[in-house]
Amino acid sequence: MQNNMKKIIYALLLLVTVYSCQDNLIDGGVSSANVNKTTVEYLNSNAKFDTVMILFKKAGLLDQLDKPNSTVFIPTNYSVNQYIKQIQAQKQVEMNDENLKYTFNDLMNDFDLFKDSLKMYVVNQYIDRTKLAAATNGVIETKSLLGNDVEVSLLSTKLYTEWLPNSDVKLIHYKSVINGLDPADDSTTPVADRDVDNICQTTGIITTTGVLHVLEDTHNLFFNKRARITN
Repeated sequence: MQNNMKKIIYALLLLVTVYSCQDNLIDGGVSSANVNKTTVEYLNSNAKFDTVMILFKKAGLLDQLDKPNSTVFIPTNYSVNQYIKQIQAQKQVEMNDENLKYTFNDLMNDFDLFKDSLKMYVVNQYIDRTKLAAATNGVIETKSLLGNDVEVSLLSTKLYTEWLPNSDVKLIHYKSVINGLDPADDSTTPVADRDVDNICQTTGIITTTGVLHVLEDTHNLFFNKRARITN
């Protein structure tokens, strides 16, 4: 009984957070969707993106982030830190050295290997919740600035709210489409070809140059399929 009560309380708290996100939860509080800053100015003003913005600046993509009427799906610093851990784990296996370290400085030294991949987070069209709600099945298929196929969708979910009746929560998803859109049942799709889907934890931040959606902290940078490192 006590465990069920804890689950219900947790679900209620999360539901409040999710509904707040639908109304633009910015920096821990409900705010106006309009931030009266360019996309770059807003991202530079928020510490959760400072490492990410180092990458975009070094890649020379700040102008693309601020391109009029563009949509940016921005990862957080957590994704960059996780990516560094994933590369370190991979290199430890390759070099058979469990003490091998891979740092942010090493990532910068390897920058040319992945800088173009940052373009997958920019879409050269304005896609907000209203536009998705009006789209067929709440789905828009398009291409990122990198040129790869992506899908943006507004989907109902019972994630973490399965104990609550009449909880119609809709979240924006950003999906990297690999070798064509997967069928609903993708069990026969080769693992390497399976699309990678991520939820946006904060959506609809309207800047003076476009719209910004923040990817969940658990997003694997560049939609890579390495296992997440939990320590």
